[in-house]
Amino acid sequence: ELMGGIIVSGGTFSGSGDMTTDFIFVYSGSYTAGEGTTSVISYATHPDAGSSTAFSNRYWDGGVGGTFDPNGGTMAFNGGVAQYIRGVNNTTALTFYNLITSGGAYLKQLRDIDLVVANDLTILDASVFGAESVATGWIVSGNVTVTSGTLNLYDRQPQSAVLVNPPTASFGSLTISENGIYNATSGTTTINGAPTGSRSWYNRGTFTHNSGTV
Repeated sequence: ELMGGIIVSGGTFSGSGDMTTDFIFVYSGSYTAGEGTTSVISYATHPDAGSSTAFSNRYWDGGVGGTFDPNGGTMAFNGGVAQYIRGVNNTTALTFYNLITSGGAYLKQLRDIDLVVANDLTILDASVFGAESVATGWIVSGNVTVTSGTLNLYDRQPQSAVLVNPPTASFGSLTISENGIYNATSGTTTINGAPTGSRSWYNRGTFTHNSGTV
């Protein structure tokens, strides 16, 4: 348990097994996640990315930034607070292997980045996961499961605005449980197909299409 957070400024940080930390900032150098679950339970103010930042691999003055290797592990943003996730810059996708949001009905938000999840994305414990930018792209190769909470891809103000190039989403499969909500993009959500013997689309919760295409 690394309370107070992890800051990497040059060199390499290598995680191991399960870890708990307040925040992760990779100004430069590299961060290799542990193969278990890394629980990020709070936030800090990043000198370039701003306040309430739980994860960022931007450089402190907006330079090149550091690298993040998910290493087949799970990143869990599970603090009982709002937590923002920021990458190197607005044009570089941030990749996780497994990603979990939980910690109660608090916002977990992507800021100015595209998201790639190489395996599974899971929304738990009434958490609300969305994006600040209307241009954010979502790619999840495995299963997207909204067990309890909200996955919001229609995150823009005003909500009635019509986008010329609305965001897109690509999922391996999508499961919306009874206490789950999926607020779809007004663009296209592509379901690429679940593993043999499981469902590509399963909805027992709330699905809002927002005039998008699935």
